[in-house]
Amino acid sequence: MSYMLDEIRRQPEVISKLVECERDAVAELAGEITVARAPGQGTTCRVTLPAATAAAAAALPVPTPMSRRRG
Repeated sequence: MSYMLDEIRRQPEVISKLVECERDAVAELAGEITVARAPGQGTTCRVTLPAATAAAAAALPVPTPMSRRRG
């Protein structure tokens, strides 16, 4: 996993695309993404989403287990 993260860090266009997808998904849910950066400390991303009302939660489909693919 660490190797994969190192490879992603070397490809800024991949990170940019991931952030763009996340931003769009959060915006669809009326949420917000904030980013804080500090030199030598890294980056903190915070995603805030509104709480669902009981009516909205009741309207969501019940998830079904995914079938596993066998290779």
